[in-house]
Amino acid sequence: MLKCKLGNVATVQFICGNDECEKKVHTECYRKIVLATGDGKPPLAPLPEDAVVCTKKCYKAFVKSSNPNQKYKWNDDMKPETPNVTSERVLINYMTDGDNYKNYRGKDANGLPKKYHCQIIASKCTNLTLSERDHAGVFSKWTAMEDCWRTTNDWVNNTGVGVLADKGHDTFEACVLKRCPFYRDIEEIMIDRAGSNPAVTNNDLFNSDEDDEDDEAEAEATNVDNDADNDSDEKDDDLDASAAPTVAAKKTTNKDKKPNPKRATLRTPSPAPSVEFVTKETKDLFAEAKSSAAERLQLMSEQHAARMELEQRKVTLQEQQAAGAGWSAKTAEADCMFGIYEKCEKMSSNGMTDDAILMLLPDAQMVIDAKAAKATRTSPRKRSSPSK
Repeated sequence: MLKCKLGNVATVQFICGNDECEKKVHTECYRKIVLATGDGKPPLAPLPEDAVVCTKKCYKAFVKSSNPNQKYKWNDDMKPETPNVTSERVLINYMTDGDNYKNYRGKDANGLPKKYHCQIIASKCTNLTLSERDHAGVFSKWTAMEDCWRTTNDWVNNTGVGVLADKGHDTFEACVLKRCPFYRDIEEIMIDRAGSNPAVTNNDLFNSDEDDEDDEAEAEATNVDNDADNDSDEKDDDLDASAAPTVAAKKTTNKDKKPNPKRATLRTPSPAPSVEFVTKETKDLFAEAKSSAAERLQLMSEQHAARMELEQRKVTLQEQQAAGAGWSAKTAEADCMFGIYEKCEKMSSNGMTDDAILMLLPDAQMVIDAKAAKATRTSPRKRSSPSK
Protein backbone atom coordinates (compact mmCIF):
# COMPACT_ATOMS: atom_id res chain seq x y z
CA MET A 1 0.00 0.00 0.00
CA LEU A 2 1.43 3.36 -1.03
CA LYS A 3 1.93 5.88 1.74
CA CYS A 4 1.97 9.66 1.55
CA LYS A 5 5.53 10.92 1.01
CA LEU A 6 4.59 14.46 1.95
CA GLY A 7 3.31 13.67 5.43
CA ASN A 8 6.07 15.68 7.12
CA VAL A 9 5.98 18.52 4.58
CA ALA A 10 3.88 21.61 5.17
CA THR A 11 1.60 21.52 2.09
CA VAL A 12 -2.03 22.32 1.60
CA GLN A 13 -4.49 19.44 2.05
CA PHE A 14 -7.93 19.22 0.46
CA ILE A 15 -11.02 17.35 1.61
CA CYS A 16 -11.78 14.19 -0.39
CA GLY A 17 -14.34 14.75 -3.14
CA ASN A 18 -16.30 11.64 -2.15
CA ASP A 19 -19.23 12.76 -0.01
CA GLU A 20 -19.02 9.60 2.09
CA CYS A 21 -15.32 10.18 2.96
CA GLU A 22 -14.03 12.80 5.42
CA LYS A 23 -10.29 12.36 4.86
CA LYS A 24 -7.89 14.92 3.43
CA VAL A 25 -5.38 14.45 0.64
CA HIS A 26 -2.50 16.36 -0.94
CA THR A 27 -2.72 17.34 -4.58
CA GLU A 28 0.59 15.58 -5.36
CA CYS A 29 -0.61 12.39 -3.65
CA TYR A 30 -3.83 12.49 -5.67
CA ARG A 31 -1.94 13.03 -8.92
CA LYS A 32 0.94 10.55 -8.38
CA ILE A 33 -0.82 7.83 -6.39
CA VAL A 34 -4.57 7.84 -7.12
CA LEU A 35 -4.43 8.66 -10.82
CA ALA A 36 -1.42 6.42 -11.49
CA THR A 37 -2.22 2.94 -12.87
CA GLY A 38 1.18 1.25 -13.37
CA ASP A 39 2.11 -1.53 -15.75
CA GLY A 40 2.65 0.96 -18.53
CA LYS A 41 -1.05 1.88 -18.70
CA PRO A 42 -2.13 5.51 -19.12
CA PRO A 43 -3.17 7.31 -15.91
CA LEU A 44 -6.78 7.89 -14.97
CA ALA A 45 -8.49 11.03 -16.19
CA PRO A 46 -8.53 13.90 -13.67
CA LEU A 47 -11.85 14.54 -11.99
CA PRO A 48 -13.89 17.54 -13.15
CA GLU A 49 -14.15 20.84 -11.24
CA ASP A 50 -10.61 20.37 -9.79
CA ALA A 51 -11.90 17.73 -7.37
CA VAL A 52 -9.44 15.40 -5.59
CA VAL A 53 -9.93 12.08 -3.84
CA CYS A 54 -7.80 10.10 -1.44
CA THR A 55 -8.10 6.56 -2.90
CA LYS A 56 -9.10 4.80 -6.10
CA LYS A 57 -12.25 3.56 -4.34
CA CYS A 58 -13.30 7.15 -3.70
CA TYR A 59 -12.40 7.94 -7.33
CA LYS A 60 -14.89 5.31 -8.58
CA ALA A 61 -17.56 6.49 -6.13
CA PHE A 62 -17.14 10.09 -7.31
CA VAL A 63 -17.43 9.11 -11.00
CA LYS A 64 -20.54 7.02 -10.30
CA SER A 65 -22.26 9.84 -8.41
CA SER A 66 -21.38 12.36 -11.13
CA ASN A 67 -22.92 10.20 -13.91
CA PRO A 68 -26.06 8.57 -12.51
CA ASN A 69 -27.73 5.99 -14.71
CA GLN A 70 -31.22 7.42 -14.58
CA LYS A 71 -34.03 5.12 -15.67
CA TYR A 72 -36.96 6.63 -17.52
CA LYS A 73 -40.43 5.25 -18.02
CA TRP A 74 -41.37 3.95 -21.44
CA ASN A 75 -43.92 6.72 -21.92
CA ASP A 76 -41.88 9.52 -20.31
CA ASP A 77 -38.39 9.52 -21.86
CA MET A 78 -38.89 12.00 -24.68
CA LYS A 79 -36.21 14.51 -25.63
CA PRO A 80 -36.98 18.24 -25.28
CA GLU A 81 -36.81 18.77 -29.04
CA THR A 82 -39.15 15.81 -29.76
CA PRO A 83 -41.79 15.80 -26.99
CA ASN A 84 -44.02 13.25 -28.74
CA VAL A 85 -41.35 10.57 -29.32
CA THR A 86 -41.17 8.08 -26.45
CA SER A 87 -39.87 4.54 -26.29
CA GLU A 88 -43.42 3.21 -26.13
CA ARG A 89 -44.41 5.17 -29.24
CA VAL A 90 -41.31 3.95 -31.10
CA LEU A 91 -42.20 0.35 -30.19
CA ILE A 92 -45.83 0.73 -31.32
CA ASN A 93 -44.86 2.41 -34.60
CA TYR A 94 -42.43 -0.39 -35.46
CA MET A 95 -44.89 -3.20 -34.70
CA THR A 96 -47.75 -1.57 -36.66
CA ASP A 97 -45.57 -0.76 -39.68
CA GLY A 98 -46.18 -3.14 -42.60
CA ASP A 99 -45.62 -6.82 -41.80
CA ASN A 100 -43.21 -6.26 -38.89
CA TYR A 101 -45.54 -7.77 -36.31
CA LYS A 102 -46.32 -10.78 -38.51
CA ASN A 103 -42.60 -11.36 -39.00
CA TYR A 104 -42.02 -10.87 -35.26
CA ARG A 105 -44.56 -13.61 -34.54
CA GLY A 106 -42.71 -15.97 -36.89
CA LYS A 107 -44.67 -15.78 -40.15
CA ASP A 108 -42.58 -15.07 -43.26
CA ALA A 109 -39.71 -13.94 -41.01
CA ASN A 110 -37.05 -15.41 -43.34
CA GLY A 111 -35.46 -17.19 -40.39
CA LEU A 112 -34.99 -14.01 -38.30
CA PRO A 113 -35.58 -14.50 -34.55
CA LYS A 114 -37.49 -12.15 -32.26
CA LYS A 115 -34.17 -10.93 -30.86
CA TYR A 116 -33.39 -9.36 -34.25
CA HIS A 117 -36.53 -7.19 -34.18
CA CYS A 118 -36.01 -6.31 -30.50
CA GLN A 119 -32.47 -5.14 -31.23
CA ILE A 120 -33.73 -2.84 -34.00
CA ILE A 121 -36.35 -1.35 -31.67
CA ALA A 122 -33.81 -0.94 -28.86
CA SER A 123 -31.44 0.91 -31.21
CA LYS A 124 -34.25 3.25 -32.32
CA CYS A 125 -35.25 3.95 -28.71
CA THR A 126 -31.65 4.71 -27.72
CA ASN A 127 -31.18 7.12 -30.63
CA LEU A 128 -34.55 8.91 -30.44
CA THR A 129 -35.14 9.10 -26.66
CA LEU A 130 -33.26 9.69 -23.43
CA SER A 131 -33.30 6.01 -22.47
CA GLU A 132 -30.81 3.28 -23.29
CA ARG A 133 -32.79 0.15 -24.13
CA ASP A 134 -31.65 -3.40 -24.86
CA HIS A 135 -33.35 -6.28 -26.66
CA ALA A 136 -34.32 -8.05 -23.42
CA GLY A 137 -36.14 -4.97 -22.11
CA VAL A 138 -37.96 -4.49 -25.41
CA PHE A 139 -39.10 -8.13 -25.45
CA SER A 140 -40.42 -7.90 -21.85
CA LYS A 141 -42.21 -4.61 -22.56
CA TRP A 142 -43.96 -5.88 -25.71
CA THR A 143 -45.01 -9.11 -23.98
CA ALA A 144 -46.57 -7.07 -21.17
CA MET A 145 -48.34 -4.84 -23.73
CA GLU A 146 -49.80 -7.90 -25.48
CA ASP A 147 -51.09 -9.31 -22.17
CA CYS A 148 -52.60 -5.93 -21.24
CA TRP A 149 -54.36 -5.64 -24.59
CA ARG A 150 -55.84 -9.16 -24.38
CA THR A 151 -57.14 -8.55 -20.86
CA THR A 152 -58.75 -5.29 -21.95
CA ASN A 153 -60.22 -6.93 -25.05
CA ASP A 154 -61.88 -9.60 -22.90
CA TRP A 155 -63.38 -6.83 -20.76
CA VAL A 156 -64.61 -4.97 -23.86
CA ASN A 157 -66.42 -8.04 -25.21
CA ASN A 158 -68.02 -8.98 -21.88
CA THR A 159 -68.43 -6.40 -19.10
CA GLY A 160 -67.75 -3.46 -21.43
CA VAL A 161 -70.94 -4.17 -23.40
CA GLY A 162 -73.03 -3.27 -20.37
CA VAL A 163 -70.98 -0.15 -19.69
CA LEU A 164 -71.48 0.97 -23.29
CA ALA A 165 -75.24 0.45 -23.06
CA ASP A 166 -75.66 2.15 -19.65
CA LYS A 167 -73.17 5.06 -19.66
CA GLY A 168 -72.58 5.81 -23.34
CA HIS A 169 -69.70 5.73 -25.79
CA ASP A 170 -67.55 8.43 -24.15
CA THR A 171 -67.51 6.75 -20.75
CA PHE A 172 -66.86 3.40 -22.42
CA GLU A 173 -63.83 4.74 -24.35
CA ALA A 174 -62.47 6.37 -21.19
CA CYS A 175 -62.68 3.05 -19.34
CA VAL A 176 -60.95 1.24 -22.22
CA LEU A 177 -58.07 3.72 -22.43
CA LYS A 178 -57.70 3.72 -18.66
CA ARG A 179 -57.21 -0.02 -18.70
CA CYS A 180 -54.99 0.00 -21.82
CA PRO A 181 -53.85 3.44 -23.13
CA PHE A 182 -52.56 1.91 -26.38
CA TYR A 183 -55.62 -0.33 -27.01
CA ARG A 184 -56.71 1.44 -30.20
CA ASP A 185 -53.12 1.83 -31.47
CA ILE A 186 -52.43 -1.92 -31.75
CA GLU A 187 -55.99 -3.15 -32.19
CA GLU A 188 -55.54 -3.68 -35.94
CA ILE A 189 -52.60 -6.09 -35.55
CA MET A 190 -53.89 -7.84 -32.42
CA ILE A 191 -57.54 -8.45 -33.31
CA ASP A 192 -56.84 -11.39 -35.65
CA ARG A 193 -54.34 -13.12 -33.37
CA ALA A 194 -55.14 -16.47 -31.76
CA GLY A 195 -56.93 -15.92 -28.46
CA SER A 196 -58.61 -12.70 -29.62
CA ASN A 197 -62.03 -12.30 -31.19
CA PRO A 198 -61.53 -12.98 -34.92
CA ALA A 199 -62.73 -10.40 -37.39
CA VAL A 200 -65.78 -11.16 -39.55
CA THR A 201 -64.82 -12.58 -42.95
CA ASN A 202 -66.68 -13.01 -46.25
CA ASN A 203 -67.19 -16.70 -45.48
CA ASP A 204 -68.96 -15.83 -42.22
CA LEU A 205 -71.30 -13.43 -44.03
CA PHE A 206 -72.03 -16.06 -46.69
CA ASN A 207 -72.74 -18.72 -44.06
CA SER A 208 -75.06 -16.36 -42.18
CA ASP A 209 -77.12 -15.88 -45.36
CA GLU A 210 -77.35 -19.63 -45.78
CA ASP A 211 -78.54 -20.00 -42.18
CA ASP A 212 -81.32 -17.45 -42.76
CA GLU A 213 -82.42 -19.26 -45.92
CA ASP A 214 -82.46 -22.60 -44.08
CA ASP A 215 -84.58 -21.13 -41.28
CA GLU A 216 -87.09 -19.69 -43.75
CA ALA A 217 -87.30 -22.97 -45.68
CA GLU A 218 -87.84 -24.94 -42.47
CA ALA A 219 -90.58 -22.57 -41.32
CA GLU A 220 -92.33 -22.77 -44.70
CA ALA A 221 -92.16 -26.58 -44.72
CA THR A 222 -93.64 -26.65 -41.21
CA ASN A 223 -96.57 -24.44 -42.28
CA VAL A 224 -97.24 -26.73 -45.25
CA ASP A 225 -97.32 -29.79 -42.95
CA ASN A 226 -99.73 -28.06 -40.55
CA ASP A 227 -102.08 -27.09 -43.38
CA ALA A 228 -102.09 -30.65 -44.70
CA ASP A 229 -102.89 -32.02 -41.23
CA ASN A 230 -105.79 -29.61 -40.81
CA ASP A 231 -107.25 -30.56 -44.20
CA SER A 232 -107.05 -34.29 -43.44
CA ASP A 233 -108.69 -33.73 -40.03
CA GLU A 234 -111.63 -31.87 -41.60
CA LYS A 235 -112.16 -34.64 -44.19
CA ASP A 236 -112.18 -37.31 -41.49
CA ASP A 237 -114.74 -35.36 -39.45
CA ASP A 238 -117.06 -35.02 -42.46
CA LEU A 239 -116.90 -38.74 -43.18
CA ASP A 240 -117.66 -39.60 -39.55
CA ALA A 241 -120.66 -37.27 -39.49
CA SER A 242 -122.17 -38.63 -42.71
CA ALA A 243 -121.72 -42.26 -41.81
CA ALA A 244 -122.80 -42.03 -38.14
CA PRO A 245 -125.86 -44.28 -37.30
CA THR A 246 -128.69 -43.34 -34.99
CA VAL A 247 -128.48 -43.80 -31.25
CA ALA A 248 -130.84 -46.78 -31.16
CA ALA A 249 -129.16 -48.49 -34.06
CA LYS A 250 -125.80 -47.84 -32.48
CA LYS A 251 -126.99 -49.45 -29.21
CA THR A 252 -128.31 -52.47 -31.09
CA THR A 253 -125.22 -52.80 -33.20
CA ASN A 254 -122.78 -52.40 -30.35
CA LYS A 255 -124.71 -54.57 -27.87
CA ASP A 256 -122.80 -57.77 -28.67
CA LYS A 257 -119.43 -56.01 -29.17
CA LYS A 258 -116.92 -55.71 -26.34
CA PRO A 259 -115.15 -52.40 -25.91
CA ASN A 260 -111.47 -52.42 -26.92
CA PRO A 261 -109.55 -50.03 -24.59
CA LYS A 262 -106.43 -50.41 -26.66
CA ARG A 263 -108.01 -49.19 -29.89
CA ALA A 264 -105.69 -46.83 -31.70
CA THR A 265 -107.12 -43.37 -32.18
CA LEU A 266 -104.11 -41.86 -34.02
CA ARG A 267 -104.54 -40.62 -37.54
CA THR A 268 -101.83 -40.78 -40.14
CA PRO A 269 -101.50 -37.36 -41.78
CA SER A 270 -101.33 -37.25 -45.51
CA PRO A 271 -97.87 -36.54 -46.91
CA ALA A 272 -97.12 -32.88 -47.55
CA PRO A 273 -96.62 -31.83 -51.13
CA SER A 274 -93.01 -31.39 -52.20
CA VAL A 275 -91.76 -27.84 -52.37
CA GLU A 276 -88.97 -27.03 -54.81
CA PHE A 277 -86.58 -24.49 -53.26
CA VAL A 278 -83.82 -24.72 -55.90
CA THR A 279 -84.91 -23.08 -59.12
CA LYS A 280 -83.71 -23.93 -62.60
CA GLU A 281 -81.59 -20.77 -62.71
CA THR A 282 -79.81 -21.81 -59.51
CA LYS A 283 -79.13 -25.29 -60.87
CA ASP A 284 -77.71 -23.81 -64.09
CA LEU A 285 -75.53 -21.48 -62.02
CA PHE A 286 -74.16 -24.40 -59.98
CA ALA A 287 -73.49 -26.41 -63.14
CA GLU A 288 -71.63 -23.47 -64.70
CA ALA A 289 -69.56 -22.99 -61.54
CA LYS A 290 -68.72 -26.70 -61.49
CA SER A 291 -67.61 -26.66 -65.13
CA SER A 292 -65.53 -23.53 -64.62
CA ALA A 293 -63.88 -25.13 -61.58
CA ALA A 294 -62.98 -28.18 -63.66
CA GLU A 295 -61.51 -25.92 -66.35
CA ARG A 296 -59.45 -24.03 -63.77
CA LEU A 297 -58.20 -27.31 -62.33
CA GLN A 298 -57.16 -28.47 -65.80
CA LEU A 299 -55.38 -25.16 -66.46
CA MET A 300 -53.56 -25.35 -63.11
CA SER A 301 -52.44 -28.92 -63.91
CA GLU A 302 -51.05 -27.82 -67.28
CA GLN A 303 -49.24 -24.86 -65.73
CA HIS A 304 -47.74 -27.12 -63.07
CA ALA A 305 -46.52 -29.57 -65.72
CA ALA A 306 -44.95 -26.68 -67.68
CA ARG A 307 -43.17 -25.41 -64.56
CA MET A 308 -41.85 -28.87 -63.75
CA GLU A 309 -40.52 -29.24 -67.30
CA LEU A 310 -38.80 -25.86 -67.02
CA GLU A 311 -37.24 -26.84 -63.70
CA GLN A 312 -35.97 -30.08 -65.24
CA ARG A 313 -34.37 -28.13 -68.06
CA LYS A 314 -32.68 -25.85 -65.56
CA VAL A 315 -31.27 -28.83 -63.67
CA THR A 316 -29.96 -30.37 -66.91
CA LEU A 317 -28.33 -27.09 -67.94
CA GLN A 318 -26.68 -26.73 -64.53
CA GLU A 319 -25.31 -30.27 -64.76
CA GLN A 320 -23.88 -29.52 -68.20
CA GLN A 321 -22.31 -26.30 -66.94
CA ALA A 322 -20.79 -28.15 -63.98
CA ALA A 323 -19.34 -30.80 -66.30
CA GLY A 324 -17.87 -28.10 -68.55
CA ALA A 325 -16.40 -26.30 -65.56
CA GLY A 326 -14.79 -29.53 -64.37
CA TRP A 327 -13.27 -30.17 -67.78
CA SER A 328 -11.92 -26.58 -67.90
CA ALA A 329 -10.35 -27.05 -64.49
CA LYS A 330 -8.69 -30.28 -65.59
CA THR A 331 -7.36 -28.57 -68.73
CA ALA A 332 -5.96 -25.69 -66.70
CA GLU A 333 -4.33 -28.13 -64.28
CA ALA A 334 -2.72 -30.01 -67.17
CA ASP A 335 -1.38 -26.74 -68.66
CA CYS A 336 0.07 -25.79 -65.29
CA MET A 337 1.81 -29.15 -64.89
CA PHE A 338 3.21 -28.90 -68.40
CA GLY A 339 4.62 -25.46 -67.63
CA ILE A 340 6.27 -26.79 -64.46
CA TYR A 341 7.71 -29.67 -66.50
CA GLU A 342 9.22 -27.29 -69.05
CA LYS A 343 10.79 -25.14 -66.33
CA CYS A 344 12.19 -28.23 -64.59
CA GLU A 345 13.70 -29.52 -67.84
CA LYS A 346 15.24 -26.14 -68.57
CA MET A 347 16.84 -25.99 -65.11
CA SER A 348 18.13 -29.54 -65.46
CA SER A 349 19.71 -28.71 -68.84
CA ASN A 350 21.48 -25.79 -67.17
CA GLY A 351 23.17 -28.21 -64.78
CA MET A 352 21.04 -27.62 -61.66
CA THR A 353 20.51 -30.51 -59.26
CA ASP A 354 17.13 -31.73 -58.16
CA ASP A 355 17.53 -30.19 -54.70
CA ALA A 356 18.33 -26.80 -56.21
CA ILE A 357 15.32 -27.07 -58.51
CA LEU A 358 13.04 -27.90 -55.56
CA MET A 359 14.36 -24.88 -53.63
CA LEU A 360 13.37 -22.56 -56.48
CA LEU A 361 10.33 -24.48 -57.70
CA PRO A 362 8.69 -26.58 -54.94
CA ASP A 363 5.85 -27.61 -57.26
CA ALA A 364 8.35 -29.57 -59.37
CA GLN A 365 8.46 -32.40 -56.80
CA MET A 366 5.93 -34.45 -58.77
CA VAL A 367 7.91 -34.00 -62.02
CA ILE A 368 11.20 -35.01 -60.36
CA ASP A 369 9.58 -38.08 -58.76
CA ALA A 370 8.13 -39.10 -62.12
CA LYS A 371 11.49 -38.75 -63.85
CA ALA A 372 13.18 -40.81 -61.14
CA ALA A 373 10.56 -43.54 -61.43
CA LYS A 374 10.97 -43.59 -65.23
CA ALA A 375 14.76 -43.80 -64.93
CA THR A 376 14.40 -46.75 -62.57
CA ARG A 377 12.12 -48.60 -64.98
CA THR A 378 14.39 -48.02 -68.04
CA SER A 379 17.76 -48.78 -66.38
CA PRO A 380 19.40 -52.08 -67.62
CA ARG A 381 19.43 -54.94 -65.18
CA LYS A 382 22.72 -56.17 -63.90
CA ARG A 383 23.37 -59.73 -64.99
CA SER A 384 25.82 -62.08 -63.40
CA SER A 385 28.69 -63.20 -65.69
CA PRO A 386 28.62 -66.88 -66.74
CA SER A 387 31.01 -69.14 -64.92
CA LYS A 388 33.83 -70.56 -66.93
